[in-house]
Amino acid sequence: MGLDRRATRGFVNPEEYERGRPPFARDGVAAVVSALGLTRDSWVLDLGAGTGKLSRELVQLVGQVIAVELAPEMLAVLKAAAAVGRRA
Repeated sequence: MGLDRRATRGFVNPEEYERGRPPFARDGVAAVVSALGLTRDSWVLDLGAGTGKLSRELVQLVGQVIAVELAPEMLAVLKAAAAVGRRA
């Protein structure tokens, strides 16, 4: 079962999406994490993670982040960004 073509139409150029989409505000993400009572022991699921911008913020604040993205083009960018993050 694949993605509905309408769901992937905007993602034909995920690198452009990655460059153009603003990052999540760190303070905002930290406020949500705190309000939810999440800690370094928490696991978070980022469903529909796109290129992983939210996931990259979350990994600094919680124990484990599982990023799920079904669009292959977006997933490729997410994986590349995650690999860079692991080397840093």
